[in-house]
Amino acid sequence: NKYSFRIFFPTLNELFNNDDWKIRVGALNFMSHIATRMPLQVSSMLPILIPSVTECIISTKKEVKIAGIDAMLKSCSTINNEDIAPRVTKLVKVIETPDDATEALDALLETVFVQTVDASALALIAPLLNKALRSRSSVMKRKASRVIDNFSRLVRNPYDVAPFRNVLLPALEKVIDEISDMEVCEVAQNARLSLLKAMGEAKD
Repeated sequence: NKYSFRIFFPTLNELFNNDDWKIRVGALNFMSHIATRMPLQVSSMLPILIPSVTECIISTKKEVKIAGIDAMLKSCSTINNEDIAPRVTKLVKVIETPDDATEALDALLETVFVQTVDASALALIAPLLNKALRSRSSVMKRKASRVIDNFSRLVRNPYDVAPFRNVLLPALEKVIDEISDMEVCEVAQNARLSLLKAMGEAKD
């Protein structure tokens, strides 16, 4: 029953972190099953679901990792943003293989955001952007900042970006405070302003 999803989801989310790997796999397989049947309900839970399933993807237990990747792909297929949807596979892959972060960022930079960006889309891209901003690479910091600047202009509801305030804003401010490359600093400043506007915390 799609109306009961919000009721049992917290329990399912806890099972993703169960000490028994077989229970984790069972919960992940169930998530894969319901993602195709309750896309709207699953999509609304992605900000909570993605961090939990990410822990399964980076698990050292092969069975958990495989089930985690499948659950993540099927769950993220519920994202209805047509700008992000074609890049879901690449963005999920980078969770498993962090070395692919540059390629994933480039894919986002090439994206012309035209659709409204909501919480489900941000749930998938925000962790990647956070890691890029906190990397040692000035190039990665610049790319992540530009992506944030681009998508922030398409956020229509401050509530959609609110869950990611503490993921993105402190990382941007750290870049601004510490980077010696003035071009990167300027890009990060622009991204910060756009993000604050998206959150309703700055005037146009």
